[in-house]
Amino acid sequence: MREHSKPSSRIAFLNADFRDFQGIPAFDEESENAILLLEYANLLENCGWKITHLIDCPLSTERFTGNMISKMQGKRTLGIIRRTLIIGK
Repeated sequence: MREHSKPSSRIAFLNADFRDFQGIPAFDEESENAILLLEYANLLENCGWKITHLIDCPLSTERFTGNMISKMQGKRTLGIIRRTLIIGK
């Protein structure tokens, strides 16, 4: 895609870490089952884009009820409440 873009083109990629963490304590997560945001950024850079910005975009905390948070605290799991906008040129 970079080869077919104008020199002034920009790319924006909204994403979050992909983690295999459903119901698993954060300490016990297996990193080989995860794709971190840094890997997405590295992929874009390997394709010729220069990353210029990483902007955190918070999501509403309303997606978690009090009951869900209590269960997450008990199991010591993490909840994702943001996405990151990766911008490259």
